Amino acid sequence: MTEFTTDAVVLRQADYKESDRILTVLTPERGIITVGAKGVRNIKSKNSAAVQLFSYSELEILQTGSRYTLRTATLKNGFFGLRADLNRYSLACYAADAAAHFCTEASDESEPFRLLLNLFYALSEAKEKPLWLLKAAYELKLCTFCGFMPELGGCTVCGKVTTSVESPDEAFLTGKKYRFSLLESGLVCKDCYAASRALPISGIASENTAFAKDYTRPLSFAALTAARYVAIAPVSRFVSFRLAEEEAPDFCALAEEYLLFLAERGFDTLKYYKSLK
Repeated sequence: MTEFTTDAVVLRQADYKESDRILTVLTPERGIITVGAKGVRNIKSKNSAAVQLFSYSELEILQTGSRYTLRTATLKNGFFGLRADLNRYSLACYAADAAAHFCTEASDESEPFRLLLNLFYALSEAKEKPLWLLKAAYELKLCTFCGFMPELGGCTVCGKVTTSVESPDEAFLTGKKYRFSLLESGLVCKDCYAASRALPISGIASENTAFAKDYTRPLSFAALTAARYVAIAPVSRFVSFRLAEEEAPDFCALAEEYLLFLAERGFDTLKYYKSLK
């Protein structure tokens, strides 16, 4: 039996018995842990406010074998502003679900932890930031922090490097768009993209050089530049960029499709968020 104190963000909560809750929390040093919180649904509980959904709190936890039990909780930030808008609240639910999927137990998740805090703060306080930008930047940055850094500086098939990040590169343009391969986690040059589409499905599957179907999506130069920024930006500035609204669809589709492709599943919270529009 041991005790420890940790910062945590509440990702999920489930009622248990008459007044208890089971919490799924993300911690920076221990990753995802499930904590039993006794009596927190009682109106007299001192811990109740600190273990609400999305709360950022300091938790004192008793560990017995593989079981974790909450002793005390001290609220640091409740991000109450995001609860005032259903769209922001539903986006927070999706972000928490995605973090719970990609983050693991008994691991250092300090970067995804900070990313989630920054997103919740932006949803709660930075009302000037459009939701499409917050959502897409979070999706792409979460993938990056969880070991899936996309290759945005060259072709993932032949290794050809883009000649410039200041202007469109003709060697990578198919029509007026770049191509990003979900399967290869990066850009595909014009020649490799054309070759992949000419290969038979059996050859594609055996050679592993391209795709059993077209697992690529188009990217404008502006959207590619935004993706490059998000991938390498410090977490404190991951949404500190501008992208014209007419360029947003490419960037948003890339981020969402890349995360869903890596997750190999959908999210009900994402479906609900999109149903609100």
